[in-house]
Amino acid sequence: MLWRVGRAGRRRQRTPRVIPGMDGEIQRLVLDVILRKYPILLTFSTLARELYEEPDDLIASVALARAVRDLVAGGLLHSDGLFVLPSRSALYIKRLNEWGRPLWR
Repeated sequence: MLWRVGRAGRRRQRTPRVIPGMDGEIQRLVLDVILRKYPILLTFSTLARELYEEPDDLIASVALARAVRDLVAGGLLHSDGLFVLPSRSALYIKRLNEWGRPLWR
């Protein structure tokens, strides 16, 4: 997320701006955190604390919910509304990445 900066160059209150096209970046970050933490089950609030400085921010929460929704629709995550965990496909890709050169990035 990008942060707005005041005219004098100092930071004002930190407010994230949503920029079109950032959905893929947020999805990559969410998937990366979940795969690194697995087998620990993460809740939405724990995931938000891992990703954002202000996890209770509404814009950050909406971006996180959209990323999880899209990753669930893509078959890479499972979620019951409280917990989020990787699918077998995501774990298989993680295992392939650990064997050699990363498949993405």
